[in-house]
Order: sequence, then C-alpha cells, then structure tokens
Amino acid sequence: MFWRSTVAIRTLALIAPLILAKFILYHYGLEFLSPNLLVGSVVTGALFTVGFIMAGLVADYKEAEKMTVEMRVMLEKFWGEAKKLSQVNPKFELKMLRQQLELIIESFIKGVNSQRGFPNLKPCIQAIKELERYIDGIERLGAMPSSISRMKDAIENLLKIVFRIYYMQRIAYLPSARLLADILAFGTIIVVYFTQSGPFASVIVSIIISYFMLYLRNLIHVLDTPFRQGEKTQDDISLFLLKEFHQEISTKLIEV
Repeated sequence: MFWRSTVAIRTLALIAPLILAKFILYHYGLEFLSPNLLVGSVVTGALFTVGFIMAGLVADYKEAEKMTVEMRVMLEKFWGEAKKLSQVNPKFELKMLRQQLELIIESFIKGVNSQRGFPNLKPCIQAIKELERYIDGIERLGAMPSSISRMKDAIENLLKIVFRIYYMQRIAYLPSARLLADILAFGTIIVVYFTQSGPFASVIVSIIISYFMLYLRNLIHVLDTPFRQGEKTQDDISLFLLKEFHQEISTKLIEV
C-alpha cells in the first residue's frame, strides 16, 4: 500500500538529482551567498505563502470528499422511492432504472479518470438527466406527488454535485497562485543551494528544506485535482461508496 504513488515518493524522485547538485556546489566552492537573516527570512516567507495557498485547496478537497457521500445518499433516495413504488404498482419497472443508475456511476468513475486527459463528466450529467424520463413515466402511472417531489429533488441535487465536481476537476484553482507557489518553491531551492553550507550538517539541512518545498508544491497540484482514479495513488478521493451501491443494486435485483 505504501509503495503506491504518493507525493512523498514522487518528491523523492525529484530531490535525488538535487542532492548530487548540492554536493557538487559544495565541493567546488560555487556557493556565493553567505548565510544571514535575509536568507532565513526568504525561506520562512516562502513556506508561509505556499502553506497559505495550500490551505484554500484543502477546503475544496474536503468538500470533494463529502460530495461522494452526498451522491450515494441521493442515489439511495431515488432507488428507495422507486422500490416503494414498485411494491405498490407492479407496472413500475425497476430493471431499466437500475441500469440507468449503474450508468450514472460507471460514467462518473470513467469521467474522473485522470489518465483520459481532461475530465469528462458530460455523459454522467446526461445520464442523470435521463432519470427525468423515468419520472414522467411513473407520473402517468399515478405515483404520489410526494414521491415524485423527492425523486426530482434527488435528481437536482445529483446534478449540482456532479457539476461542482466537473468544475473542480477541470478548472485550476487560482492559476496565478499556483505559479507563485512554483516560483517560490524553486526560488527558495536556488537560494538555499547557493548559500554557503560550511559543515556537512548544513548540506543536509539544505536538502531537507528543498524536499519540504517540493513536497508542498507537489501537494498543491494534487489537492487541485482531488479525483485521480487513473493514477493508482493514495491521494485520490475514494469512490468505494458508489462502487458498493453499484454492486448492491445489481445483487438485490438478481436475488429478487
């Protein structure tokens, strides 16, 4: 599990050549900046700014985690109302609805697969809108207005959630801020690497600071795209609730 792609491992791959570069600079005396309070202030200010940028993305990431729960709740709500109607009136067909709900889940998982380039949730959005046809059908069969209202609310909320996720996946959060984070990260590394190290311990400190800056920079890019199903990473938002629901409605229908 640990060896799945993580920010820590990817950052380690980036820092490896920098370690060699630092030792070369130290060995040949190419460090021309003297350690002083100004260098420390630059590093501290960069860390604070990058951390501030990351804080805004953490809020969106946590919101995205809640969205999968809300999607499951809305799907459960729609499916539950449909099962009640089928018990009252045998003409209410569950098979077609089950297939449509499965299509919604499958198209959503496929749509947020980052290996396919830009996320494409249009098929999922269209699949949700197709549920309105089901509602039109059960209205003609005399379904209770309260049930119809709850099912329409579920469709509306599903659309809101998927549109929000589509926006989050497609649009970069404050592109200028991400550029600033990149500039600060690499600028800090340059300052630290050309600062006179002195003892061997100072070289290690420089490497640690560089690793920390690159780690934050990579974490910002991860948080900006919370759904990363195609990367097999530990940092993507889990969709196990939707997959469980997909399995549940398929199994229960077979049992019936």
